[in-house]
Amino acid sequence: MSRNGIILFLFLIGIAAATSWLRNRVTTEPEPQPEKTYAADSFMDQFRISQYSDSGQLAYLLNGARLEYFDNEGKTVITRPDISVQPDSPDLNWQVQAHQAVSRSRRLDEINFTGDVIFERRPNDGVAAVLLETGQILIKPKLELASTDGSVTIHYALSTISGEKLQADLKQGLFNMQRVQGRYVQ
Repeated sequence: MSRNGIILFLFLIGIAAATSWLRNRVTTEPEPQPEKTYAADSFMDQFRISQYSDSGQLAYLLNGARLEYFDNEGKTVITRPDISVQPDSPDLNWQVQAHQAVSRSRRLDEINFTGDVIFERRPNDGVAAVLLETGQILIKPKLELASTDGSVTIHYALSTISGEKLQADLKQGLFNMQRVQGRYVQ
């Protein structure tokens, strides 16, 4: 074989090797990494937690089907939570139910309720019932505050009010919302 023939042969082998390398490089996708899941470090089934204010009054009762604490993520997950927030005024007793709740605070200072959230103030002497429906709401039980950026529907006496971005002061029963629409039903 002549010198030009050897050079041409090596050139063709180089092109074939480079083509093969590029083809394998482009079509080879990285292996998908399995999602990391962690087991709960501690849990309680059918639980009830009572939290008291600094003045010694009952601040809230929290019940649920299951409470799981994940130490590596610093979060608490509650299945089917049912919380009763009890401000100092007995006329403003609020109850919240949802599919799930998550708290990033070990002391449950902030609890994020999700999935068909029902937020209710039951009727009492001279105080009408109020029912709020939303997909998500953040509650700060010790501060007696609630908020959501999502849409909210409030049923009150003979009216229905819809809006977004609810800010609620549970102590005083005050609500602030944006993009509000109301309907009065007789």
